[in-house]
Amino acid sequence: MGMGQSLLAILALAILGTIFLTSGRNTLDQRQVIEQCEYEIMATSLATSLVERASSLAFDEKTVNNTVSLSSSLTAVSGLGKDGIESAESSFDDFDDYNNFSKTVLGDTLSFKSANFTVWSTVDYVTISGNAVVTSASQTYHKRLTVWVASDMMRDTVNFQTVYSYWYFR
Repeated sequence: MGMGQSLLAILALAILGTIFLTSGRNTLDQRQVIEQCEYEIMATSLATSLVERASSLAFDEKTVNNTVSLSSSLTAVSGLGKDGIESAESSFDDFDDYNNFSKTVLGDTLSFKSANFTVWSTVDYVTISGNAVVTSASQTYHKRLTVWVASDMMRDTVNFQTVYSYWYFR
């Protein structure tokens, strides 16, 4: 084998090595993107579950067993949150029990291996001002639930909001 053939063989090995390294790096990048998407899907699922659970409850502590005809009869702004008897999420009976709520969902307690997530939420009374939904300083027939889900494995925090309204029919 001559000098020219040796140089071509070395050049071919260098090109082949570069191709293998590049494809390995691309595979690793794709794996990270897939994992990031899986974490974000799980975070979205956790936030959606909390919104749906809260929306299935009574609008207010005062409307669990009764109706209310005046918004001033609803729980005061300063009283939003868990009542004295509600110690766990399973005992929540109205929408605003999720005010200042937080929990940690461990990845190894799920039906499949995942990351650990922190879920927290706030509830406030809202009203419409122009084209915006804004916080109200007094009781209204509308409450906004804001849910955040974060994980050390995610780049961003997932944020969901929903407005729950009370309708009184005579």
